[in-house]
Amino acid sequence: DAGFHSNLCEMYRQTGDLDRAIAAGERAIALDPNYMQGLNNLGITQFERRGFQAAEQLYRRAIAAGPKFAEARNNLANALRAQRRLEEAIEEYRRAIELRPAYPEALSNLGCTLRELGQFEEAEKALRMAIGAKPAYIEAYNNLALTLWDRKQPEEALGVLARSMAIQPDRPEAMIIMASYLLDLGRTKGALYACQRALRNKPDHVGALNLMGRICRDLEDFTGSIDHCRKALALKPDSAEILNNLGISLLEVGDLAGATEALSRAAE
Repeated sequence: DAGFHSNLCEMYRQTGDLDRAIAAGERAIALDPNYMQGLNNLGITQFERRGFQAAEQLYRRAIAAGPKFAEARNNLANALRAQRRLEEAIEEYRRAIELRPAYPEALSNLGCTLRELGQFEEAEKALRMAIGAKPAYIEAYNNLALTLWDRKQPEEALGVLARSMAIQPDRPEAMIIMASYLLDLGRTKGALYACQRALRNKPDHVGALNLMGRICRDLEDFTGSIDHCRKALALKPDSAEILNNLGISLLEVGDLAGATEALSRAAE
């Protein structure tokens, strides 16, 4: 039946087999064109394939079949946000929250979208509400820290990141954000410690490797900077940011040919 094929769609999606997931999802909605969960599950799969317009249409069909389906509203907003239709996304996040007031994912997503539009006060309010609804919601803590930094409240941002790290000490995201902020504040040794922690937990994290390249350069460890930048570049060869950081460090050691190549690639 439709439910079986929809569950199959979700199972394949979670294992990364998106082609089979889509085939199963399409079978589900062929059997029952108004099956809300089937439409939603197929929409999530299309979203993961970056088929944002296809996902949008599936979510709209799910909402038409069940206007009080808050999850589909949140997912529709995600699809709109991915298409840079931010004002429309905000409207859908708010509708999802009207249907489910303590909906942490929708509140966090709303906060992130408001932040993108520079509405930092409203973004902070939504993110704090997300944390209130789900006190261990790491993504909301990290996004709140980003918002507080945008609001020129660095110490409060660092405090939020510390709480995030206390909840899940092994996740590198908060450590990397903290290291970046500490580096920008001129607290290089603190940045070094936070970045080292991130790399101990995830040695192949591109962002942490690139940031360590910057930190080493600030500490005048140019060999270490180049080494970390090259490791990051091996994982993300076309990153202009990494190429730029590598080029600057190569200039510091007098490798003009290597620096020119890296900086030229960064500018492409």
